[in-house]
Amino acid sequence: MNLYFSDTHFNHKFMSLQRGFSDVEEMDSYIIEGINSRSTYKDTLYCLGDFVWTGGYDYVKSILDQLKFKNLIFIKGNHDDALVNFLKFSNDIRYELHTDLFIKDNGTNIHLYHYPIFDWNWKFHNQWHLYGHQHEIRSSGVEMMDLPYSHNVNVELNNYVPVSMQDIMEKK
Repeated sequence: MNLYFSDTHFNHKFMSLQRGFSDVEEMDSYIIEGINSRSTYKDTLYCLGDFVWTGGYDYVKSILDQLKFKNLIFIKGNHDDALVNFLKFSNDIRYELHTDLFIKDNGTNIHLYHYPIFDWNWKFHNQWHLYGHQHEIRSSGVEMMDLPYSHNVNVELNNYVPVSMQDIMEKK
């Protein structure tokens, strides 16, 4: 199964407090548990940006080693320097990094990008746009959640668990 999420912001002290956690360790553990509650070692995870706020190779590896997945595809976000540095030195073929990506999930065409956009290729032909970046449902006075065939996969808006296309389509 393919599962989608974004904006975990592992190791981000301010984000952990803003989200109501007592510290980074509590937030990181909660998000790891949420991801693992939905994923198995047979699943492909798609992280649509902002995976880890800061940390060296060993820190990033320690987070990844706790997650259950077959492959983990990253879409680069605006806070992914630590991840990019990790991937430069990792030879693990289970990881990929993209700026954006067009995929097919059980016959559904999907454009994956960290940022919400108003227009994407085949928007009116049942092609979905999954994104993150926004930590609120409403940003800049624009309601992105109401656009047909688009969905914000930010963990904050999805109970800190990754979502499948079936989950997303059932919400629409």
